[in-house]
Amino acid sequence: MRGIAIAVIAGFVTTVFLSLLLADRRSFATDGDGSGKRPLDLPSGGAGDDGGEEDAPEVIQFWGTEYEGEAFFWLMDRSGSMLWDGKMEILKAEMKDAIAQLSARTEFGMVSFADNFTLFKHDPVKATVSNRLAATYWIEGMVALGWTCMAPAAVETIELSNKCQKRHKTIIFVGDGVPMCDYVDTTAQVLNDIAVANYKHTKISTVYISSDQFGIDLFTEIAETYGGTFTNVPLSGD
Repeated sequence: MRGIAIAVIAGFVTTVFLSLLLADRRSFATDGDGSGKRPLDLPSGGAGDDGGEEDAPEVIQFWGTEYEGEAFFWLMDRSGSMLWDGKMEILKAEMKDAIAQLSARTEFGMVSFADNFTLFKHDPVKATVSNRLAATYWIEGMVALGWTCMAPAAVETIELSNKCQKRHKTIIFVGDGVPMCDYVDTTAQVLNDIAVANYKHTKISTVYISSDQFGIDLFTEIAETYGGTFTNVPLSGD
C-alpha cells in the first residue's frame, strides 16, 4: 500500500510540474500587448525582444528606400517651409506607412523640430499595436511652423537611440532646408553637435525633400560620414 501511495504522489507532482511548464511556455509566447497570441507580423526568424544573437535586422521601406534595423529613430523637420508643396502631408503619410511596417519585436522613437523640438516618447518603445497607434496620432498632430533649429533636435534623436540596447539601430533625418535658427545659419553647429553626440557611431541616413544644393550637400555629408543612405526627394514646386 505504501508503494502505491508513493507512486500516486509522484504521478501527481509530475502532472503539476508539466502543467506549470506548459503555462510558462504559453506566457513566453505572448505579444508585448498582453493579448496571449503570437503577433502575426513577426518575421520567421523568431520573437526575441531583447536584441539577442538570433534576431536579424528587419527591412522597411521609407520614401522608396530600404532601411535595415532592429530599432529605428526618426528626426523630422516641421518648420514653416514644410507647408510648401504639401510636404508636411506627404511626410505624415510616409511616416505612418513606415510605422505600420514595424513588427512588435522592433523599437522606435521620433523627434520633430522647428523653433524647438518635440519627442513622441522620452525613451525608445517597442512597436506594439498600441504604440504604433499612438505614434500614428502623434504624427497626424504635427504642425508645420517656425524656424529650422536642427542642432538640438539632432542631438536629442541620437541620445534617444543611445538608450536603446538593440545592436542594429538606424537613425533617419528628414528635412527640406538648411538649418536656419533666428536668421542664423547653424550648419557648422549641426555637424559638430552630431559628431559629439554620436559617440556610438550609429548609422545615420538622410532624406532631403528639396532640390536646394546647400541642403543636398549637408544631408549627403551626414549620411556619408555615418555610413547611411542619402535620398533626395525633389518635389514639383522646387
